[in-house]
Amino acid sequence: MPVVTVLRVMLWLSLELILVSALVCLIKKLFGKSPRLERTLTVLLIAGVVLGTGYWLLSREIASRRTSRIAQEAADKRTKMSRQRTQDAIESLITTSRASRDWKDNLCAQGSDSPVFTSELQGALVRTDNRPVFITGLLNDMRDRAGQHVLTITSYPCRGTELRLELAASADQGRLVLAHRSESPPYYAVVAQVAEVEKSESMSEDGDSVFVVRGQCSNLVFTGLDGFSIDMDERLGKAH
Repeated sequence: MPVVTVLRVMLWLSLELILVSALVCLIKKLFGKSPRLERTLTVLLIAGVVLGTGYWLLSREIASRRTSRIAQEAADKRTKMSRQRTQDAIESLITTSRASRDWKDNLCAQGSDSPVFTSELQGALVRTDNRPVFITGLLNDMRDRAGQHVLTITSYPCRGTELRLELAASADQGRLVLAHRSESPPYYAVVAQVAEVEKSESMSEDGDSVFVVRGQCSNLVFTGLDGFSIDMDERLGKAH
């Protein structure tokens, strides 16, 4: 119970105690010659105060729970609408760019116990049909190279596999990244034209195989926590 509420209840009880004491004194003064009537009125007074206080406290608790429920329902609705907007933005990104989103299905079908080879990733990402690929991940950094932005993004398409994307980006894409620099997590949906894939000699901190993926960022959308949640839900759904 919040401190302010506790203080209000204590103040209310103190005022009631003062009021009851005053009324009991008044009853004694008016009906002191009739002890039985005095006791009856005193009992009724105390019972009324106790019942009234109980009703007041119960009403406050019910109102508080109703307010909390309404606030939670409103928050859930906002979250659902936000996720739907993010999902719509992702679908629009994939549709307008004709990006491949199923490139990792066969790649990840073997399970985490089977290693992923560089040749498999090259076949999945460096496409012969020249279609870009859709990838989601965490933005780690943006640097300049030869007058062009380069985005460093970490993605985990399969268990045991980490992709470190190094994607050249336009000035507009750089401004988009800067506009969301204070928002967390820095999760993005990316459409990329991949040029090369190579395996790093070092493993990740979790023991995952690390592959460096280089190419051009065709388009990207900041998805934040909504995008991360959507991604996790999809992965858990596929896992089951």
